[in-house]
Amino acid sequence: MTTFIVVLVLLLIVGGVVGGWILHQYWHEERERELGAREAVLEERWQALEQSQRIHLAFWRARNLMRDEAIKARRDMHGDAT
Repeated sequence: MTTFIVVLVLLLIVGGVVGGWILHQYWHEERERELGAREAVLEERWQALEQSQRIHLAFWRARNLMRDEAIKARRDMHGDAT
């Protein structure tokens, strides 16, 4: 009877260790998937930010160019030599 109890306890311990290892592997894989998804979202946001910055810079360059051309045209019209 004692041998039966010892074997049963050992089986429970081994089962717990194996079950814990399996749960750990599942958790680790799930975490890797979540990190991959977060990485993809961050990459998408980064691309959107870069595009927004390019649009912003292009707008200000065009605005400054138009302003400079207007100033030049005004000076040419009034005969300023500056």
